[in-house]
Amino acid sequence: MRSTLARACGCIVFALTLFLGLSDPLDLRSASAQSQSWSELAGSGTGGGISSTPELSASPSVVCAGADEIYVVWEEDVPSLGKEIYVRRLGPSGWIEVGTGSASDGGISGTYSPSTNPKAVMTSLGLVVAWVEKAAGFARILTRYYDGVTWKKLDMSAPDDSLTPAPVPYSSYDSPDLAVNGAGFPMLVWAAFTPGNNAEILFAQLSGSQTWAGLAGSDLLPGITDTPGFSVQPAIAADARGLPVVTWCEDLRDGSGNFEIRLLRWTGSAWAGEGGSASGGGVSGTPGISARPDVAVDGTGRILVSWQEQVSARYAAYLKRYDGVRWNPLGNSATGDGAVGDIVNWPSLGLTRTDEPVIAYSGPTDVFARTWNGSTWVGLGGSDTGGGISNMGGLALSPALARDSAGNVCVAWSGASPLRSYDIYLRRWIDAPIVPPTPTPRPKDHPEGDGSDGSFCSRSTARFASTTLWIAGGILLCLFLLGRLRIVSRRLL
Repeated sequence: MRSTLARACGCIVFALTLFLGLSDPLDLRSASAQSQSWSELAGSGTGGGISSTPELSASPSVVCAGADEIYVVWEEDVPSLGKEIYVRRLGPSGWIEVGTGSASDGGISGTYSPSTNPKAVMTSLGLVVAWVEKAAGFARILTRYYDGVTWKKLDMSAPDDSLTPAPVPYSSYDSPDLAVNGAGFPMLVWAAFTPGNNAEILFAQLSGSQTWAGLAGSDLLPGITDTPGFSVQPAIAADARGLPVVTWCEDLRDGSGNFEIRLLRWTGSAWAGEGGSASGGGVSGTPGISARPDVAVDGTGRILVSWQEQVSARYAAYLKRYDGVRWNPLGNSATGDGAVGDIVNWPSLGLTRTDEPVIAYSGPTDVFARTWNGSTWVGLGGSDTGGGISNMGGLALSPALARDSAGNVCVAWSGASPLRSYDIYLRRWIDAPIVPPTPTPRPKDHPEGDGSDGSFCSRSTARFASTTLWIAGGILLCLFLLGRLRIVSRRLL
C-alpha cells in the first residue's frame, strides 16, 4: 500500500522536475555524440535536386565558401538557346539564383552558341566562373564574376570577353580549371588545340587591374608543356604559398599509344617538375592509359594527384602523394584495382576534415566516395556500397567534390532517375560533433519579453501551462489511488 502511494508521489515529483527545469531527463544528446550522415540540403539530393528543369543539366562544379555558403554551377540545355551556364546557391529557404536570371533563360552566359564545361572558384572579387564557348568551329574560354549585385566580365581588355581577342593563332580551347592564388585572384589553366594537330597546356592569372597574364609566357603557345604530344585535361591547385600546381594528361607519342599524368609547379621564378613529374612516365608511370587527373595540396604542402587508370577493359581510380622526394601510393592506390576497386569514371579529388584524400567517382550506376583513413581505403560514411551517395535508381555522372569551411565534404553530380531527365544534385557528408544544447534559461536569468519573437515570455507561459496540467493530473491520480486504498481497507476490516 505504501509502495503504491510512493509511486504516485514519484510521478508527481518527476513531472515537477521535468517541467520546472530541475533536470532534463529527456535530453539524450552529449558533447561527445557524432552526427554522421550524407545529407541533402533543401531537397538537393532527391526529386529535381538543385536544377529541377525538364531539360538536360550536366557538368556540375561546386564551391563551398562557408559552412552553408555553397554554390553550384552547371551547363543547362535551354530550348531555343542551346547550352547555357546556370548558377544557384544555398539560401535560407532553398536553392536560389545568384543575381537575377542566373538559373533561367540564358543564365550567366546568355549566348546562342554552346556554353559548356563550367568551373568555378571563390576569389577576393567574388564567385568566378570560366567555361568553354563554342562558335563557328572555334572554342574559346569565357569568364564572369559576381560582384554581389550583377555578373561582370573579367578581362576588360578583351571586348568579346574571351582570353584571346581575335585574331587568334589557336584552333580551339578546352577543359578550363580554376584555383585562387595567394593574392586572392583567380588562376586559370586550359588546353589549346593548334592547327598543327597538337595540344598544349596554357596558364594565366588575373592581376589587380583585372587583366589576364601568364607566368614566363605561359598564356601563349607553347604554354607550360611544349611537348610533341597531346597535352590535355589540365587541373590546377594552389600550393601553400598560393602558387600554381598544374597536372595534365600527356600523349607520349612513342608508338605505344600510352598516356601518362604529368605535373609542373611555379617555383616563383620558373615552371619545374617534382620528382620526375614533368617527363617520361611523369606521376603515373604505368603501362596503361592514364587520364582525367585531379590535384590537391594538403595542409602540410604535400601534393596529391589522382587519375583514371585503364586496367584491362575498365578504369580504376589511382592516386599518388609527393613526399618531397618521390611519388608514393597510399596502400594499393596505384596498382591493381587502385584506391576504389570498382569500375570508375570521372574521379574527383578532395580532402577530408583531417586532410586525408577522398575520391568521389561515378560507378556503373551511382556516385560513390572512398577515403584514406591512414592505413587503408574505406567508403566515406559507407558511400562505396549500395546506392552510394547518389542512390538514384537511374544513372549518376560527373561528380564534383569540394570541402566546406567546417571540413565537411560536398559532392555534386548530374543524375537521371526513372521519372526525370538529368538534373543536378548534391549531398554533404557531416561528421562534426554535435554542439551540446544550451540549457533553458531560468526566469531569474532573463527578463520576460512579450513573446512575439519567441522570447522567454512565450516559453515560460507554455511551461507554466504544461506544469499545471501535470500537477492536476498527479492530484487526480493520488485521489484515485487513495480511493482504491479505502476500498481495500474496508474489505480487510
